This record gives sequence, structure tokens and C-alpha cells, in this order.
Amino acid sequence: MAYFDDIKVGDRVWDFEHRYGKVVDIKDNKKIKVKFDNRFTNEYDFDGKNIYYNPKYVNQRLFLDEINFELPQKPKVELRENKYLICLNDNIIDDDKEFIDARISDYTIENGLTRDDADIATKALKQITKYTKLLALRDQECKDSRGFIPSINKKYYIIYKEKDGVKNEYVADWNKGVISQEVPFATKKDAEHICFLLNNKQFKL
Repeated sequence: MAYFDDIKVGDRVWDFEHRYGKVVDIKDNKKIKVKFDNRFTNEYDFDGKNIYYNPKYVNQRLFLDEINFELPQKPKVELRENKYLICLNDNIIDDDKEFIDARISDYTIENGLTRDDADIATKALKQITKYTKLLALRDQECKDSRGFIPSINKKYYIIYKEKDGVKNEYVADWNKGVISQEVPFATKKDAEHICFLLNNKQFKL
């Protein structure tokens, strides 16, 4: 049984490209002639395939009504590395299988606290710890910048560079139009205060 076995002249049909049209002729019970609302005319077999192409190599394109479907979404990237657990509380990298199996979870992996390589995990631990310590210092010492989340507006950051050609030290700098990965400060005064603490070794990152 073909898809269009019961089709009649005058029936409304739908094509992927030309959308709605009307059957204007049926030839020898083999060809369906359709005139579309856009004035285009085409012919199809009783399986809804364009007769001008080999039916073995084309898909059905004519239907009794509109086909509704959802476009596939791009696949999401999921974090999967899980051999080494970055233990922030203990400041260590742990690869004990029983310990890992007991503590690791999808939540842990999704938050980026696992790696498949010990050296990479160690480097990540240092980076994460430095960031969280600076973030905690900012929230503790800087009332105006406490909990500050940057927008596209002007915000300040602490950078480590050579100042006045003499030595490397922390300085306050600002960034406009870009959201940085570094800890942001709402005011230059707050950023300079933290620079003072770091440069005078009153706090170590």
C-alpha cells in the first residue's frame, strides 16, 4: 500500500520546499500533479517522491499535511575526567580508588574537581586555590567589592608585573569591555588595598 493510495484531485498536500498546494491531476494512478500556493507545479509518485529523480535515492517530500519536527541541538560537552580528585579541603590530589569511588560524584566532576592526569590535577589545584584565596581575601577586606560580579562596565583587577622597571609586584589595573577570569574589584581603592597586603607579604597567595 502506497502513502497516497486514497488521494483525490482537489486534496490539499504539503511539500518540504513549496509548502501547501492542491492536487490538480492524477495520471494513470501513478503520478500526482500538484499546483502549490506559490504557483509552482510539480509531480510525485504515490510514495510522495519527486518523479524526476530515481526513487531509490530520494526521500519522500510530499505529505497529506505539514510535518512538524524539532531541529537537533548541538551536543553538549560534558566533563568526564575522573581519575584524580582535587581535594580543596585537604590541599592534595588523591588517586586512592576506594576513596575516589566514595567521594566522587557527577556533581564533583561537573564542578571541574577531577582530572585524568596527576600533574595537570596538581596545577589545577594551585590555580583554583590561588583564585579562591584571593576571592576570599577580597570579600573579607573590601566592603565595596564584597561579592562583586563584573559586567561589561569598568572594573579593576590585580595583576603581577614589573613596576617602574625595578621589581615585580602586584598592581591594580582596570579592564573595560572584557570580563576577565581574574578576581574583579568594584573600585580601584579596593584593588590597591589588596595589592598593598600582597606586596608587603601580609598575605600569601
